[in-house]
Amino acid sequence: MKKPKRLPEFSGVREEMKFWDSPEADPYIIEKAADAAPGSKREPMIRITMRMDIDLIDDLKELAEWLGMPYQALTRALMKRGIWKVKHGQPPPKGPQS
Repeated sequence: MKKPKRLPEFSGVREEMKFWDSPEADPYIIEKAADAAPGSKREPMIRITMRMDIDLIDDLKELAEWLGMPYQALTRALMKRGIWKVKHGQPPPKGPQS
């Protein structure tokens, strides 16, 4: 069994928030998403249907392959991260609404 990565020590909430918003946090987020792989204990899920641009799906699949994980797990992890950012005071990115 792989030993989990240790989080760095933070001097305060602002420093920790800055860390989680940086690319340095990605390995920890990906590790957490991998914990949700089949066979691990997790919250029950429901199946949904969602329409997405083909280019977006292709990008997700390409990134997931590079990271060595299923694209559905990567999509869930990215959605969780985005929702967390909005809930904790970071405004959603500006741009066209889909």
